[in-house]
Amino acid sequence: MHQLSLRFHLERKTGGLTRVPRTRAQRIETIVRMVIMQLVPTIIELALILVVLLYQFDWRYVVVILAVVALYMAFTYQATEWRINIRRRMNDSDTDANVKRSIRCSTTRR
Repeated sequence: MHQLSLRFHLERKTGGLTRVPRTRAQRIETIVRMVIMQLVPTIIELALILVVLLYQFDWRYVVVILAVVALYMAFTYQATEWRINIRRRMNDSDTDANVKRSIRCSTTRR
């Protein structure tokens, strides 16, 4: 990459390109960590709670708990989508700023 021409770096926006793999690796790490450390234990806990409620009480309690969990999941999904859109715009702005910064730095070094 260092041996490529100045024109390549000016036209290809390499400042933005170098940032993309780093952020994707961080996203993958976050997803894996969340699944292992949060989602799996939560599913196990919910299953155990449902078994206890079914054993101690009536099946209607289990249905109510499942309905509440489903509503919570739907709300969480909507809130997450809203937040992701904001985060995407922020990342796009940050990438654009890195591109402009790398262009500015490369033009001042001529």
